[in-house]
Amino acid sequence: VSTQSTGDGGNFANFLPEDHHWKNLYGSCFLLIMLFVVLIGAEMFAKTNLVIFAIVAVTLIINIVNFFIQDPIDDLHPPSDNSLLNKTVNLSYTSWSRETFLENRGQNYTVDYTTKRFTSFESVFAVLFTGFTGVFAGSNMSGDLKNASKSIPFGTVLSCIVSYFIYISLALMIAFTCSRLLIQSDYLFLEHICKVPGITTVGTFSVTFSASLGAFIGASRILEALALDDILGSLLVVVKKGRSRRGNPWVAVVVSWGILQALLFVGSLSLIAPFVA
Repeated sequence: VSTQSTGDGGNFANFLPEDHHWKNLYGSCFLLIMLFVVLIGAEMFAKTNLVIFAIVAVTLIINIVNFFIQDPIDDLHPPSDNSLLNKTVNLSYTSWSRETFLENRGQNYTVDYTTKRFTSFESVFAVLFTGFTGVFAGSNMSGDLKNASKSIPFGTVLSCIVSYFIYISLALMIAFTCSRLLIQSDYLFLEHICKVPGITTVGTFSVTFSASLGAFIGASRILEALALDDILGSLLVVVKKGRSRRGNPWVAVVVSWGILQALLFVGSLSLIAPFVA
């Protein structure tokens, strides 16, 4: 998100400087906020996610409505960080079109302009897979739930159904309205075709923050479980001894933060996702 939301030509905060080090700084600041939330505990995590859910829901509704009310746009251009295309190339939002859908129907893997590597089914699946792993947040937090045996199956199944419906619906809407070149050349094209400026970027920041927060708190619980079961021997012995009065494994949280901070320096989900998936 920060790649296209900061610096010259940014969508959300174009007054902020943009290079590799600045991006790491922005990410580190958000990671510190997440550390604060997770250190407080599961209750704070739930309240934060409730606010984020409301923001994402509003953003999603606005974007869905936008597909039906937005007129065709044929003068969109590649973002500043896309060095694969000339900035004068026109990208088009066609609105609802059978021809556009037929154009997008077949596969046509090309170079990812953020990594300069060729995409494939495996790389696309890896990124999509990470978008579904949030449904397991309840399982990772089973020790913090009042009725885990009931909440986890119901919540996980319902999350899978809702997520699948939303993903499929958005994919079809995009396939019917956006040219293939637009989809491949600008990963924040939804922001550029939306009638409400900035709303898509706010939603993207929010859902990314929520997913990262869920992964953070889940990782700390899994790390503590590995330590308690001596899966890695004495390597995680220090993790066993760090629990707050409310039962929050704060040592596991801090260790998880350190691992996440190191991964943040990689700088690209597309590089990390295949290993995770």
